[in-house]
Amino acid sequence: MIKQISISVLFCFFVVSLFSQDYEYKTEIDTLKVYSKKTYVNLKTTYNDSILISDKEAFLYPTLCEVPKYRFFPYFFKEKVEVDSMVLHGTTKNWKLDGKYRIGKYDNGKKLSMKYFDSNGEEISKDEFYEHLRNIRGRVDEEKGTGTFLTK
Repeated sequence: MIKQISISVLFCFFVVSLFSQDYEYKTEIDTLKVYSKKTYVNLKTTYNDSILISDKEAFLYPTLCEVPKYRFFPYFFKEKVEVDSMVLHGTTKNWKLDGKYRIGKYDNGKKLSMKYFDSNGEEISKDEFYEHLRNIRGRVDEEKGTGTFLTK
């Protein structure tokens, strides 16, 4: 009886921990300029776990992406979905809850510079910025300047 209760409690804890690891964020997109084959936008992203808040500028290019149609058969059934490929351009700003922030400059996806600052505005190293923050998973790796896909 005690063994069954222990297993039930462990199972419930496991299920709750799975759902608590959900990675959620909210992004607001403002169009700055529309070109014939791309759109220049400003994105403000707030992560629900309050780790990082970002304000970035980027180009969005329409494209088609092949994605799994069903979760349990990801390699057998696929469908094409219209998405926007994002390429960083202009300035990115990211703030952490402890007051540290970073400012990056990009030219059509190529990182030109990235500077890191403490809560007093003093420049710090990259390692100091990421101290105690090793597991950030973002949709855009701003350190490399790589893009992501946003569903239309």
